Amino acid sequence: MIAIATPLLTIQGFAEVSSQTVDAVTKQIERGVLPTVQPMGKNTRKFINMVALTEHLASVEYKKSEWNQAAI
Repeated sequence: MIAIATPLLTIQGFAEVSSQTVDAVTKQIERGVLPTVQPMGKNTRKFINMVALTEHLASVEYKKSEWNQAAI
């Protein structure tokens, strides 16, 4: 089982925990790389949906050779 401490993170919060700039995170959102949610409706603050991101990353299958190359 995967436990997620915080289901939603602000863009600033995600930038901090992932050691990225806010600009880099914003660009990833614009490209559709990071899932977002606006729980208070349109034209409100966006949050990174950590549940959706974790589920997506958990479902990605890595070939052992690709994993080893990425770790080098």
